[in-house]
Amino acid sequence: EEKEAEAEAEAEEALLGNAEVAEVAEVADSLPTAVVVNLAQRPDRWKSMQRTLDALEGGPLRFERLEAVDGSNGVPLELVARSWSTARNWRYVVRVFEGGEECGYMQKELDLTPGERGCAASH
Repeated sequence: EEKEAEAEAEAEEALLGNAEVAEVAEVADSLPTAVVVNLAQRPDRWKSMQRTLDALEGGPLRFERLEAVDGSNGVPLELVARSWSTARNWRYVVRVFEGGEECGYMQKELDLTPGERGCAASH
């Protein structure tokens, strides 16, 4: 009798697990295709991401690769500026956070690295 009860409990648990997996799969099917931004010279990262996404519980997530812009090859100024100002962030910090003006956050103009410019162009 005890073994029978254990078997019933295990069967019920398996059914619940299957229902949860089915629910997760249904949610995954309703999501838009995910986009993975990846540099052409980093196929190792792309393969790793493919394995990770394919192994998700409830079934694989739909995804596609978008080739990233390599900033070391240059990014046109029409796409991304060479610098970035923190002025808007500073105004936000001052307005939203208590003691914002004294927190140490400063307005400044930051030069963007080629990698940062490539990242901005990719996104």
